[in-house]
Amino acid sequence: MDPESLRALGGRFWYAWAAAMVASAATVVAGTAVVAPPDAWLVATSELLALVFVGFGVVSAPQGERLDAAGMAVAGVGTALVAVSAATGYPGGVVWTGFGLGALGSAIGIRADHGDRVRAAVGG
Repeated sequence: MDPESLRALGGRFWYAWAAAMVASAATVVAGTAVVAPPDAWLVATSELLALVFVGFGVVSAPQGERLDAAGMAVAGVGTALVAVSAATGYPGGVVWTGFGLGALGSAIGIRADHGDRVRAAVGG
């Protein structure tokens, strides 16, 4: 993403994006305060991180960077699963699935952002 392509999205997109991010962040914090799980700080932090991943994906998608957007979505789901597992007492399968999806989404995003440079460096 370059600055020109980000500007081309227009002010309306950015206002809607910012409003959705703020409303979602407020919902996450309020929901965590109401539910009050034992590790509330971890739940809130993980949920906010999931929100950031999804927010970046929403910006990547209209720019034609679909693989990067997909990676961000997968990482967001993984991080949300970590939050759910923290809120429900860390059931083993859920927390490890969340970590795995977070790592997979990150790998997809790195491939989308740097795949051409890696192939050029290794001669592929």
